[in-house]
Amino acid sequence: MTQSDIDKILELIHNKNKLLAVKKLTEIAKISLKDATNIINDFTLGKETDLKASVERVKGIFSQENNTISVGREISQSKIDEILALIHKGSKLAAVKVLMDASDLGLKEAKDIIDGIAAGEQKELNTAIKQAKSRYTDNYESISATCDPDGSNVRFFYQKGTIKEEVTPGHPMWQRVKNHYGIQWEGAPEDILKAREPFLKAVQEMEAQSAIHLEKENTLFIKDDNMIDGLKWYFIIFLILCAILYFVFK
Repeated sequence: MTQSDIDKILELIHNKNKLLAVKKLTEIAKISLKDATNIINDFTLGKETDLKASVERVKGIFSQENNTISVGREISQSKIDEILALIHKGSKLAAVKVLMDASDLGLKEAKDIIDGIAAGEQKELNTAIKQAKSRYTDNYESISATCDPDGSNVRFFYQKGTIKEEVTPGHPMWQRVKNHYGIQWEGAPEDILKAREPFLKAVQEMEAQSAIHLEKENTLFIKDDNMIDGLKWYFIIFLILCAILYFVFK
């Protein structure tokens, strides 16, 4: 699934067209109607936060049952519980170290995963690990966000391959950010809604500020046009007066 495919499905969910979203996901991901319905339902309820990872997990389970692929190394449930407990205590650095030791991830990848879990963006550790290990391929695309623990200083990012850049209104990827973080998930668990609240609020505020800025620019252009028109008339009147004076004193 490409990021463009994901954006189309997110837009359908945003417009409350769940049936069309399920149909689109079935066609794009080549999965069953039942699996697609479960994924879309879990996503709208906040149980899933990554469509691509959800599809890969469904396909991985199917392939594992048929012994066609290996699902790769996964960390144990005891390690997952240990990491989640450390995050809950606010010991994110310790959680990063445990994750690095258990998964062979680098510091940056482990830190990104822990930050994502703490922010409520990621809930499945083993899925996040698999994503991190394939993250720096040329075809990899992602939309992400960060904020301070109190929900302030929200920043949105787009990554393509190894290139990661900040996204603000006017950026070509801003619509993707709006599709992902500007959605109010009705019926989602309270903890998911709370974790997403700073991002939803930031999208709305940045959109409003962008509209105000654009309005000011448009107003400025109108004023400039009016000023130019006024100067034109003054110049014409000046020429007429000069012509009258010329004929009078000739």
